[in-house]
Amino acid sequence: RRVDWDALREQGVDFAILRVGGRGWGTGHIYIDKLFREYFDAARRAGLRVGVYFYSTAVNTHEAAAEAEFVVSALRGAPLEMPVYLDTEYSGSYPHGRADRLSTAERMDIIAAFSAKVRQYGYESGVYSGAYFIERELDSSLLGGQSVWIANYTRNNALPSAEHRYDIWQYTESGRVRGIYGAVDINVILR
Repeated sequence: RRVDWDALREQGVDFAILRVGGRGWGTGHIYIDKLFREYFDAARRAGLRVGVYFYSTAVNTHEAAAEAEFVVSALRGAPLEMPVYLDTEYSGSYPHGRADRLSTAERMDIIAAFSAKVRQYGYESGVYSGAYFIERELDSSLLGGQSVWIANYTRNNALPSAEHRYDIWQYTESGRVRGIYGAVDINVILR
């Protein structure tokens, strides 16, 4: 979809977290977002702070490290003002997605492997998921050095009362902003 990055900046949007790509929840194939490079370059030209995320369906630490290598390769050495996030959540076909049935320990090992690889290249790391998924499927006490970005759509946009620390809150998936046609996720940095 077309994005007017200058219009976003002019109305006070100061950051964007862009999808680099992901791994299919059925096939396990890694893919790049077709618009990543265009959006990345345009957001930077408009003066927005940029972070990125990768939709992971890694089922082991080897795959998690490969996902991180893919992200770093796609960045081509470009600096980021915000972290590289691992997006971990249930598949669109739960419980049939390749990573849907992992244990908490397996998920935490995958996050640690992705994070270690990203940091090896000098980038900050983070984790993105729904508040429910984090509380049910992850051990938030092990996310200490990570930036935590949650999705939690509350009534009247009331600040979520999560049992864990979070730095960025995605409070709607159906926001409207000048410069983007259609619904868009809207986030706020809390720290």
